[in-house]
Amino acid sequence: MKKIINVMLSLLVVLALGTMVAHSETKCYEDYYSEDGRLAGWFSHEGYFITRDSSGLSPEAADLYMQYLDCEECLWELIVHGFFSQEATNHILQSGRCTQYADELVAAGYATADWNTKTVATPQPEEPQPVETPQIEETPVIKEETPKAPEPEQSEPEEEITEDTTVTGDYVCIENMTKAYADKKATDEVFSLASSQRVKVIGKTSNGLYHYVAYDSDADAENEYYSKAENFIGESEYENGWRLIEEDTSLCDEVGQELWRNDYTGEEKTVEKEATEHSLRLFESTATCTEDGTIIYTCDNCTYTKTEEQGALGHEGEWTTVKEKHLLIPGKEQNICLRCGEVLEERRIGSYIPLVVLIVVVVGAAAVAVYFIAKKNRNKLL
Repeated sequence: MKKIINVMLSLLVVLALGTMVAHSETKCYEDYYSEDGRLAGWFSHEGYFITRDSSGLSPEAADLYMQYLDCEECLWELIVHGFFSQEATNHILQSGRCTQYADELVAAGYATADWNTKTVATPQPEEPQPVETPQIEETPVIKEETPKAPEPEQSEPEEEITEDTTVTGDYVCIENMTKAYADKKATDEVFSLASSQRVKVIGKTSNGLYHYVAYDSDADAENEYYSKAENFIGESEYENGWRLIEEDTSLCDEVGQELWRNDYTGEEKTVEKEATEHSLRLFESTATCTEDGTIIYTCDNCTYTKTEEQGALGHEGEWTTVKEKHLLIPGKEQNICLRCGEVLEERRIGSYIPLVVLIVVVVGAAAVAVYFIAKKNRNKLL
């Protein structure tokens, strides 16, 4: 009994030392940060990038990460940083992983106290009961032909997946939690891409996947992955998707802000509007030809107005014919102000034949007529 107690104490000491060493080693991640309201992190020894939602990863997701992360410290870090739900943590402990941290995880609320009672027990085979051997009557032995084993069905060969390396360029992920695979068959899921994350596409496979390089500022190196091509658009198309949803109402000479939203990803961003000069145009003038007034300018790009004092404008006349002249009848012209319409002065336009000339012609004609009449009468008297 004493030996058994010593052995148990030795195991407890080894377990405690192992836990202290594990906690003193360098953690298997580089950094944790918040991305769109989710906690994320990079594991430098594997290069995996994973995200979590508010409820934590499911037991199925825990099975996936237990396949790739053989380091107990990695799983422990993921659990205490809230990547797994309580149900998923129970599942990890039931799978025999991180059991050295079980008490600590239960005390912190990451696992339930009855996690070890939810393990499905393996049924024990029942002991065979003695069976009385029946007496077998002698019967003639009939030889039966052994049936031939069915020939195995030949499976169809898998279609070869090809890749078009002419499809290249900078693309943007538009579907949140887009699965990224390590192989072109899309069987080995590595992590999930967030919407608006940029990638460099280097090819497209025949099964509809983009082959790309993920270049993240927090990554140690650029790694190649595969994802559904339908979840990406070109960077130029992404940039053209920004739409102004809240216009700035500040004046031109003031610094303002505009709110923009991307139609593809739903992102929103605030753009600062720089101060510029006003574009003024004449809006109204109240001065007249004879009275002082004001002149008002407005800006074409904002609500700014500018008012200035203005003196009387004075008349601006132009000569206009108001009565046309005729052969014998004179005409008339007036100097009229173009702004107010007042007649400033008036002048007569002579007829085509002056009146003096007309009188001379009439008198001359009358004299000639009198001369011929007198001459005719005198001849009659003779």
